[in-house]
Amino acid sequence: MGNITLKQYNGSTVSPKDDAVLYDLLTRQQNGIIYGCDITWVGSNQLHIDAGYGIIRGRLFEIAEHTIYATIPSVDNVSYYGYVCIVLELENDEEPVRIATFATSSEWNTSDFEQDEEINHVNGIWEMPVATYRAASSGITNFESNVPIITKPYLSISTFTELSALTEDGYLVDALLMKKQILTFVNKSVLAASWVPDSTYADYPYRAAVSCSGVDVNYVPNVMFGVADCNEGILAPVATSVTNAVYIYANTKPTATITIPTIQCIRKAG
Repeated sequence: MGNITLKQYNGSTVSPKDDAVLYDLLTRQQNGIIYGCDITWVGSNQLHIDAGYGIIRGRLFEIAEHTIYATIPSVDNVSYYGYVCIVLELENDEEPVRIATFATSSEWNTSDFEQDEEINHVNGIWEMPVATYRAASSGITNFESNVPIITKPYLSISTFTELSALTEDGYLVDALLMKKQILTFVNKSVLAASWVPDSTYADYPYRAAVSCSGVDVNYVPNVMFGVADCNEGILAPVATSVTNAVYIYANTKPTATITIPTIQCIRKAG
């Protein structure tokens, strides 16, 4: 055999790795659900997961409908940050994909999840978070499903330079929406318990995280509060994007639930 191998010809064998490398390219390294897989909290620490399909780094998986028990702390009077992840572990021949839950004493960022960019070449690991919750020994609260959704592969548009050419025909905004360069979220509720002390802005010492699936630090958030909330003068006119959430700020800790009519996040160029 020579130093180059043709993978697709009559009589050839295409391996799962070969497929994954190609599909990862065609889907532009999107990770998420392509059908079903809704996650709901049914009480205590029980989570129900619907049947469906998803893809992580070109690897297709199927989930059967079932119920799992979210990880909670074994000691009383503590509140942990809980996460539900779909874990792809290619070195594990017996269970290469699984649904895992865990609870930590501190809030995690994207860098805390194991996500090997070379996963298809080194049999690495990829942890895809799909839900968050607060965990106590009695059960869970503040459950948020953040299942990332894959709508379609992007086969023709890959850069802002290519997108800019569409302005002449008036299709730029549509293209940006398709490319998930603009993400819009409506009627997002912020519970009073979500507010925590924060030192980012001296005049606004409280912060709340609003779940916004697909957002990361490369997006610029525009939070459009309701008229009544704006008139109270409590909420800051600035916001910050983090992984799967937008941080909002307040000069006084709100005592009631706030509903945000619209949050629009636009991806930075580059």
